[in-house]
Amino acid sequence: MCFVSPLNLQSSIIPSSLNFAYSQLENHVLKDLLLAMKKATHQQTKQHNRDLVLRTIFVNESISRAEVARVTNLTRTTVSDVVN
Repeated sequence: MCFVSPLNLQSSIIPSSLNFAYSQLENHVLKDLLLAMKKATHQQTKQHNRDLVLRTIFVNESISRAEVARVTNLTRTTVSDVVN
């Protein structure tokens, strides 16, 4: 059985300038899958949310807090707490 990442499937239709960002995101997703096997602490959850928000802002450069919340599936309050 071969595992094909949805991010790999999308990479063929994503501009080459974004391939690096998606590669980094894929590495992060794989790391998260490994960490998901055990329950995360409060501090790990905060760090994960912070990394996710900052990575989203970096990739998109100009993005609103509400859009970050939609893209990351975090609450607007969580996004605001991270960026404040």
